[in-house]
Amino acid sequence: MDNIIRTIKEEKELIEKYFSFLGNVEDGNVTFCIEGKIRNLDMVVRTTQKACCIIILYNLIESSMTAIIQRIHNIMIHEKVEFFDLNKNIRNTIISYYNSTYEKNNLVSFSEYLQEFYLLLSHNKRFNLDYEKLSKDYSLYSGNLDSKEIRNVLKNKYGIIFRNEEKLKVSALKTIKEGRNSLAHGNQTFEEYGRALTLNELLSLKNKTFDFFDDLLEELKFYVEKKYYLAHVSKPA
Repeated sequence: MDNIIRTIKEEKELIEKYFSFLGNVEDGNVTFCIEGKIRNLDMVVRTTQKACCIIILYNLIESSMTAIIQRIHNIMIHEKVEFFDLNKNIRNTIISYYNSTYEKNNLVSFSEYLQEFYLLLSHNKRFNLDYEKLSKDYSLYSGNLDSKEIRNVLKNKYGIIFRNEEKLKVSALKTIKEGRNSLAHGNQTFEEYGRALTLNELLSLKNKTFDFFDDLLEELKFYVEKKYYLAHVSKPA
């Protein structure tokens, strides 16, 4: 758990530095020199930078989600868990992965995956499917992550039971997702989108996103400590 906490913390620190820079821009403390004349950043640059914050925050959401799933896989691999010792949700996820490889490959290419799956079912192979390999042929989420989608993936695909799900219903992540999609699909330019944002609104989105992942990591820690990725471990009602 320490590694994933440290990784997300480092990303958050980089974002804090960018927001600090943005605050200085808003206050007129950032200048540049053209032909010996000191100038403030013009409005177009300033509004564009505010829109960039949405992309930065969405990147944190996706990278943190990836790190969480990677951690779950690495734990199961490290513990050399057999297929039928995994909880039902994870077993279904593995089956979906092999089904996806079947749909995307010809019979010759799929034969290798089929042999892997047979060995899992016959107790002759331990779980050894890392997230990088899984994600090449099977998508756990569509790339449109918000708090609802994150909860659904972790609950349905890995059997995480949230002790306080209401605390994880954070609308800020949906706002970030929708803003990122609007920018990525060209529905609005960065300057147009940033023009409607205030620094206080961005700070609120940042803080709520940070709090969300702090709470989510606590849930992950509990899930790992209690070994709820295993089938024989009873979960709280």
